[in-house]
Amino acid sequence: TAPGNLFDSDLGIYTADNAGREWERPAFFEWFEPDGSRAIGQTVGLRIHGGWSRKYDQKSLRLYARDRYGESALDHRFFRELGVDSFRRLLLRNSGNGWKMAFMRDAIGHELVRGMGLDSQAWRPSVVYLNGHYWGIHNLRERIDRHFLANHHGIAPDGIDLLQNGIRAGDMEHWKRLEQLFTGLTEKPAEWMPALEPLVNLDNLFDYVIAEVFLDNRDWPLNNEQQWRPRTATGRWRWIPYDMDGILGTSGRRPWINTLHGKILYLPVKQPPLFVSMMQALLKEPRGRERFVHRYTTHMQTTLSRARLLRVIDDKQARLAPEMAQHIARWQPTEHSSPQSALPHRDTGDWLAEVQVLRNFAEARHEHVWDDLQTSFKLGEPATLQVGDVPGLLGIEVEGLALPRRGGDWAARFFTRLPMRLTLRLAKGWRLAGWKNNSGPDAEGRFTLNGDTSLQPQLEFEPSHRPMFRSTELEEGDRLRLVFYGIARRTHHVEASTDLAEWQRLKTIGVPDRGAHSLVVPLGGEPGLRFFRVVSDPD
Repeated sequence: TAPGNLFDSDLGIYTADNAGREWERPAFFEWFEPDGSRAIGQTVGLRIHGGWSRKYDQKSLRLYARDRYGESALDHRFFRELGVDSFRRLLLRNSGNGWKMAFMRDAIGHELVRGMGLDSQAWRPSVVYLNGHYWGIHNLRERIDRHFLANHHGIAPDGIDLLQNGIRAGDMEHWKRLEQLFTGLTEKPAEWMPALEPLVNLDNLFDYVIAEVFLDNRDWPLNNEQQWRPRTATGRWRWIPYDMDGILGTSGRRPWINTLHGKILYLPVKQPPLFVSMMQALLKEPRGRERFVHRYTTHMQTTLSRARLLRVIDDKQARLAPEMAQHIARWQPTEHSSPQSALPHRDTGDWLAEVQVLRNFAEARHEHVWDDLQTSFKLGEPATLQVGDVPGLLGIEVEGLALPRRGGDWAARFFTRLPMRLTLRLAKGWRLAGWKNNSGPDAEGRFTLNGDTSLQPQLEFEPSHRPMFRSTELEEGDRLRLVFYGIARRTHHVEASTDLAEWQRLKTIGVPDRGAHSLVVPLGGEPGLRFFRVVSDPD
């Protein structure tokens, strides 16, 4: 772009005096992949992006594709992990408030919440040259707006309500219905979960709060809140984590801080954000506490486990490290820098020390959060729930979240004396017949852990219209054992073929019940393929 568009004292968007303005200037944007191929070369609109970070020597840039510049989209798959290859807007972010620290907190936060099923911004570190001059690392990011939501959810951009300190898309009519529940003069609901569920995706709200609380976002919940809904009759509100530069030990915050207490249960303001009021109401009710706490502890053993946090930190460090020395050298203070705007790092050792702050927080956080939950809700001691693996069982869910596998079974820790909703995921044709020793959830799937417990579901196979093989295993003596489930009270014929055209009957079996049946077939060293099938007689 013309140098004056950036640095002219009156018109330039990159100067200290003008960086806070929402000015846009035309610029020619080129994108090169690591193999040197040019994927993009087009004119875009260029703005400065961000809040406080506009004061830094290196600033974030926002790119706009517009018809008036010749192209209405940036057509390239910038982020391979996404199924998106066309963007209206993109960010080249200076890491926001993380610029002076580890340069990766927001990227870490978004990768973690993506694993939790929340909306997240993709991240790709990139080297930027501005008018041919080396400008250091910028993190290429999606911009959260109605086009972002349209890309990720298959909704038309004009079919979205999006709020952030006011209306960003759509309107607030549906949101006002929520507000009336808390601020209106009408009688409050007898139970909050059934009252809120038609309006709010409660699992999304719980998981959003779990992520922000566990990661201890310093700049939340009074800031950095966004929510959206599809503009349909049944569209419910969901929350979007963003600007997570304040997580994992920012500004000296320690892993033992009880964030749940200070930012949700007893937020010290007269008018908390509406979602905080929702959480306070939900967590006063037994069913709300149960679902929130069990989802929280499950996330801490899966999507937010210590091992996962450390893997994500290591990945971000590895991707940034090759360029970091040159980046730090580029942004050493100049005569135009101020203490507020200057990069404090002098070498990569300073940067690595900041990364270690993240690791230290991640290593210690879980133990304190377990204690915080137990104290805040007066819960029993944690214990282990183990569910044995049996044929037909695909997985176990507690309050809608999958339990992790441990060895051959499913197992996780939960608080005792707190009822949970336990669900089995079964393969097609299988049903739950009961639990070993009659020890398991009730008919509605509710179960209360009172100590270390091992459960064993008893499953039955009920093929609706045809038999099914369970296994085929070679045995000593050149023999094959076939195990199958048949249709109860029917006669079945086990047959073999070498060409799928002519079949030889090997055995006829009456199937009295739903149990497994087996037979051994001598192979006799005969060459060639052998095919087997089970045929049931009609009723």
